[in-house]
Amino acid sequence: MRKGPKGFKFTMTTVTHRFTYTVQLLFRCHH
Repeated sequence: MRKGPKGFKFTMTTVTHRFTYTVQLLFRCHH
């Protein structure tokens, strides 16, 4: 299970950034 911790962290960071970006867009559209 310890296969590429850096890659996993990078993927999680990218997903988090995309999720935050999408939430901000939705928030702007609704307000």
